[in-house]
Amino acid sequence: MENNPINLFQSQAVVSPKLAVLERYLRGARTFLLLIVVGVGAITLIVYLIFSLQRRTLDGQRQELFASVKENVVKEALLLTLRARVASLKKIMTYQISIAPYIDTTLLIAAPPRLASFSLGDGNSIHIGVEAQSVEEAIFIVETMMQLTNDNKIKNPMITSILLNKDATVSIGFTYTVIL
Repeated sequence: MENNPINLFQSQAVVSPKLAVLERYLRGARTFLLLIVVGVGAITLIVYLIFSLQRRTLDGQRQELFASVKENVVKEALLLTLRARVASLKKIMTYQISIAPYIDTTLLIAAPPRLASFSLGDGNSIHIGVEAQSVEEAIFIVETMMQLTNDNKIKNPMITSILLNKDATVSIGFTYTVIL
């Protein structure tokens, strides 16, 4: 005998006309909702790609700026050191005086090798030590100091010490004030 399967279920369901119309609308709505979900997904993907690209660009710029800062750290440290030194130099320059007039006046009295010592004191005063080869040269140096006093280049000249050495040289210490 032949085996024929027996199908007890109906092959087609009986659907009322109202349900058929509703089913047709639901299929359209399903298609519409699927398009909305796909569209929102596409828009989300596009926004994500744009933000991702911007993030990569900003990360690149940040890395470049960090590298620039690292390169400039040494320059900035040198600049700050230089500024501190300039401030110190300005402070020194405000209080420092030129000793050129003092040296010029001293060289009029005695030049090396006769000039043995030179020191700058308070209130424009100078103390020098002179080694004269003879008494006559020592007298000439004293006369030179007197001439500078008369020319108003120095004032208050004083002999602070005088020594006649065994070899006939004369060591003389002078103190005077330079008129600026």
